[in-house]
Amino acid sequence: MCFSNKRAFSALCEGDYTVKRESPKWGDMRKASSYGRQFNRGAKGVEAMKIRVKVDRSACIGAAECTLIAPHIFSLDAENKAVVNEEAAAQADEALLWEVADSCPALAIILYDENGDQVYPQ
Repeated sequence: MCFSNKRAFSALCEGDYTVKRESPKWGDMRKASSYGRQFNRGAKGVEAMKIRVKVDRSACIGAAECTLIAPHIFSLDAENKAVVNEEAAAQADEALLWEVADSCPALAIILYDENGDQVYPQ
């Protein structure tokens, strides 16, 4: 897109500067998401999986996507790092937790199953 004021925005008008966000991790995220969500479908013989949430503070960049999607579960502290409200997370819908983990650009939100095995990110 070219602006009408070409002097001010000449650099933008000279070429295509489209930023593409491609990462090999996106395919892995979809796999992990579908793995977790299969337990929510209510199929016979499959019980709902109890998900635990943890934030890797060293990986968190403070993008605050988690606080936008689930403000009752996540908040930012003084260091601009995500903090989990454990009580709210324990009562939260599993699909919401998977959505929040999918939305984290730094993959700082870690999900564990009831056995303590990490299910996201893999």
